[in-house]
Order: sequence, then C-alpha cells, then structure tokens
Amino acid sequence: MRGSSPTSAEPRHRLSFNKSSLVDKWIRDRFGIDQSYASFLDINWDEVSAAIEKLTDRDEYKGIGFLNFNEQEINQWKELLPDAEHVTLVMDYASHNVTWETLYPEWLDEEEEFEVPTCPSLPKIHFPGKPRLDLIAAKLPCDKSKNWSRDVARFHLQLEAARLASTTKGYHPVHVLLVTECFPTPNLFTCKELIVREGNAWLYKPHLSKLREKLHLPVGSCELAVPLNTKVLRNIDFLFEMPEISATGNNATLFNSGVMVIEPSNCTFQLLMDHINEIESYNGGDQGYLNEIFTWWHRIPKHMNFLKHFWIGDEEEKKEMKTRLFGADPPVLYVLHYLGLKPWLCFRDYDCNWNVDILQEFASDVAHRTWWKVHDAMPENLQKYCLLRSKQKAALEWDRRQAEKGNYSDGHWKIKIQDPRLSTCFEDFCFWESMLWHWGETNWTDNATSIQPPPTETVSLSSL
Repeated sequence: MRGSSPTSAEPRHRLSFNKSSLVDKWIRDRFGIDQSYASFLDINWDEVSAAIEKLTDRDEYKGIGFLNFNEQEINQWKELLPDAEHVTLVMDYASHNVTWETLYPEWLDEEEEFEVPTCPSLPKIHFPGKPRLDLIAAKLPCDKSKNWSRDVARFHLQLEAARLASTTKGYHPVHVLLVTECFPTPNLFTCKELIVREGNAWLYKPHLSKLREKLHLPVGSCELAVPLNTKVLRNIDFLFEMPEISATGNNATLFNSGVMVIEPSNCTFQLLMDHINEIESYNGGDQGYLNEIFTWWHRIPKHMNFLKHFWIGDEEEKKEMKTRLFGADPPVLYVLHYLGLKPWLCFRDYDCNWNVDILQEFASDVAHRTWWKVHDAMPENLQKYCLLRSKQKAALEWDRRQAEKGNYSDGHWKIKIQDPRLSTCFEDFCFWESMLWHWGETNWTDNATSIQPPPTETVSLSSL
C-alpha cells in the first residue's frame, strides 16, 4: 500500500481520524489508506512561500520531491516552484505490527544468549535516482490528542525524508522542508541545521555526512548502536563519536539519562525551554522531560551505565552476577550508576541504603566499597568535597535508629561507625546530635540550637 495525504474532497478518509483502530484497519483494508500517515493540516501557503524565499538558488533547481502531500497541495507547490521537475515520492506504509514498543523494547538480549536482537524494517521511498533532488518536502501528521512524538508514521516519514536527502551525491546542497504543527525530531533534523521556521514550515539544510552516520545506526533501540567490547578497558571516550541521543535503556520505551551523549547547543536549550510548560515530564525530573523531547534515541550497552539495583524477583544467581560486576578488579563495567542514597552521603563503613526499607533494593556493600576505592585514589584536595554536613549525619543516625527499632535482619545498624568524617565538621553548627531531639516532628527545623554543643574538631574546606 502506498502513502499519500487525503484531500478535502475525500471525506471518507477523514471519518476515522479520531475513531478506533478497528475503523482505521477497515479503511486501510478497504481503500488502501493508513490513517496514521494522514495529515489534515490546512497548509498556510504564505508561510511556505516565505520559507522558500530563503532558497536563493531555487531558480537552478533540477528536481523537487513531495512526500505525503495530496494532489491539490502538489499543484500548489508547482505554482510556487514552476521551473523544477516535480516528483511525487511514494513509499509503503509500515506494518501495523511495527509499534513504538517494537522499535524501543524494554529489554534487549545484549549478550545474545538466546537470540540476536534485530530491528523491524521500515519501507523505503521508491525513487529511481533521477532527477537530482534539490528540495525534499514532507507533510507530517501531528495528532496532539495522542502521543504524537512517538508516532511510528510521523517518524517514518521524517526518517525517509532524511534518508533520501543523505543519498545526494556531489557537492550541491539539498534542503528538507517539513510542514507540521509539532516540532520535528530534534536530533534527526537539528536546530543548528534549521535555516528558517515560518509557522508550520520548517526549512533545513542537513549536514549530510552527519546525517549518513545517524542513518547507519539501528532505527531504534531494538539493536545495540555500538557493540559490547570489553577490550576498551573502561575508557568511554568512544562515546563522543556517537550521535545525540545515545544512552542505555531504562524501562518501557525510555532511556536512562544517567549516562547519555548530548551535543551542546544554545538552540536545543531554547527548544527545551520553549516547551517546558507544555510537555510534561513523566517523573517530574530531567529524565522524564528529555524522554518526551528526544523520543528517537540509540541504545548503548548497559555496561556503560549499569544500575546499582536489585530488582524484586531477581534470582540469587542474578544477584550474585551483579555483585561480581560491582566489585570486579580489573573492572568489567564501564560506568556504575549509583541509585538510592549515594556512597558519599553515607558513612564509608557500609551502604546506608540498608537502613531504609524502601531503599534496600539499592543496597550493596560491594558497590559501596568500589566507590570508596575511587575516593581514596583522588587527590586529598578533592576528597574534602565529600565531607558530611551536620544535617546529613543526623539523618543517617535517624535512619539507623529506625532500622534498630525494626530489627532489620541484615544487621547493618549494629555496626559502629569508624568513618573519620563523623567527627569532622566544616560548618558553623556542629552539634548534629541535637537535631535528633525533635527530628520527624511536623514543625521540625534544623536551625542552630541555643544549647552549646560539645567540643568538636572543626576545620575549613580551604585548609584541607
């Protein structure tokens, strides 16, 4: 089946725009039209005209390709650019079996123990190679009542426009114009490549060599973007060669932002700020927001961002494997991502996550010791930044007392603290024990008490 955008004279194609998937399937089977590819945006041709005014060499264009426009819209294009050859680009629809979840599976057999992960294929544009295309225009669907940024059809159209642009040979530039209400995929067509935006018309001049590199990668996170190669000896400099966004998987179709490849960019920052009140973060933090903006990402092996976490239901063999990885010397993991209470917020004697019932899934004394080995190898003038504030000492003691009351079976609350940071203070108020007198009360405050604290070793950070 071939993709084309329905015209206003084809009301039967509009019937299922907000109907159920069953009606969509009936229309596709009956008329050969996939509603998910249909865009019902009324094009503002003044905006399009203003955008192409930026194409100073348009009088020399050999060919212009049109993707997902209907016949009336293509006739309008011919009036705007009458001298070039006009090519209606055609491609097959993606199979209904291809969903965002198949492109971005929650789990991948990275070690290929049971199968070799593969991505589903997306049909390519049928184009014989002639004439030379100087401009590729595509009209994208944007159903804001749904999860438009994770729409397979919308992504497929952008990917094929990019792929066709990347096949350009020679030194002549090629431009891509996207007509859409919603912003295009920001790490496929980047803001640095944006020449002009006029309303719903977005005109890009892609960096073709970088575009080719992106398109050589798997279409989603359904395959690893880089192989797992333990011979690199934990140096992750090679990630700088990866495109934005490259990251490990988190859950569902999402990536983990603990280790990710991003490209510093003022205009990308502005994009993030422009939509911060419009797009909601699923977890209220940076990871949730970035996942809503950068829905197209590339999977790197989990050893490059290995989470310190024991899942509920993990078999003992799995827990033992993780523990071996946490303490391997020489290291097997590239990056160990500490979850829960961080090692520098605990006493070095043991992982303080043990003392909080809801955080015990993040507790590992082996991983804790691994971090302190790194700490001890740091220059002493950097170690001073890992001292504990008085309030944190009080919080740790409070958690220990709660674990003692609950008689936690792991028994870490019985360990006598030997960490010298316990008696080292760099603040004006060092009598942290007094904070525990009213800890947990509704009107509790950590303001300094009028009671004089006992003598404590006080140092300044500058003297360390």
